[in-house]
Amino acid sequence: MNVFQRVFSNWPGGLPHRGVVVTTLNEQIPFSDFRAGDDAVYLVRTTPDAIGGRSVILPWESIAALKFVDEVRSKVCAELGFEKEK
Repeated sequence: MNVFQRVFSNWPGGLPHRGVVVTTLNEQIPFSDFRAGDDAVYLVRTTPDAIGGRSVILPWESIAALKFVDEVRSKVCAELGFEKEK
């Protein structure tokens, strides 16, 4: 399981299901909802893309970064598996 699959699969309940995925081709995909699968993530786009696409299925290995558009508090970071260095 890669880091993005782990984050999407364990998304904290208090954090809205929205953000921006950056692909390995440097495409930025704003999303307003998602569903995590074994091999890929299903993203619902915030607005349709240039050719009208409203959703996309993206393989985990195609994700380069995940941007949060809402404030992520320390507790949420811990729920996602990221701990403050001691």
